[in-house]
This record gives sequence, structure tokens and C-alpha cells, in this order.
Amino acid sequence: MDALTVPFARPKAVLAVMASVGVLAIGAWAFSRERYVVGIALLYFMLPLAFHINRLLSARTEALVIDKSGLTDYTPLLGVGFISWSEVQDVELRKRGITSFLNVKVHNASGLLGRVGFLKRLNAWFSSLLGFSPILINLAQTYGDPQQIMEKVREARAAL
Repeated sequence: MDALTVPFARPKAVLAVMASVGVLAIGAWAFSRERYVVGIALLYFMLPLAFHINRLLSARTEALVIDKSGLTDYTPLLGVGFISWSEVQDVELRKRGITSFLNVKVHNASGLLGRVGFLKRLNAWFSSLLGFSPILINLAQTYGDPQQIMEKVREARAAL
């Protein structure tokens, strides 16, 4: 089985940064009297904003690598790194709005999340509140076709 390397889409990340800044500015202006709403919005939009800016400053060109030994996640929002197929229980392609995700169910999510910092663990917690697995790979900032990526995941897992 040949490895599939899914490239990171920098222009999409720049658009995500600009959209987050715009939403934050409009929200801060519109809800300036409701400080708790502004606080929630800041928390909700500042996390992805920080992750996207960090990823834009990185020299890494791939977002996801799928091969016979596992998958490696370098996406901005979680980017947990290498996950071997032996750690994976199930992978499903999920969609929310126009965004596709790989929802990766693993045997020991806390062990994998121990590799990332506090803010990324907080982001994983938000994912679980929305009904996703904590290991959620957002395909929005990639140049990959979600169906082809999922097919490659199935092929790699079948080769075990």
C-alpha cells in the first residue's frame, strides 16, 4: 500500500484566520454590554485562531499522512501526531455543515491527548461536547478529497 500524503491548504487557513478575526471583532462590538457572551465567543474563536496562526508559521506542508502503520495528524486544531492502527478502534467520515472530519475512535484517547498541550486538549474536550470523538481530524484546511481519504483509511486498515 502506498502512503497518502494530504497537503495542508495555506490559503484556506488564511481565510479561517481572517474569518475568526472578523467574527471576534463583530461579536465584541455587538455584544459589548454582555461581557459573558463576549467571553464565551472569545474562548470559542480564539482557540482555532491561535492554532491556525501557529500552523501558518510552521514550515510543514502536509496535514495528514496515511500509511500501512497508521495515520499522522498535523492538522491545525488537534494535530496529535502519529496514531498506529493498533490504537484505532474505528474511523468514520463525519460532516458538520460544509466541513468534513475524520472521527477517530481510539482505545486510549487520554494517552494520545497527553502528547499535546492544554489548549489542544481543551479543543478535544469541545469536540466531545459536540458528539465527536476527542481525536477529530478536521479536513477543512487540506487539499484532500474526504471520500478518497476515507477510502485510503479503509484500505490501510484492511491491509493489517
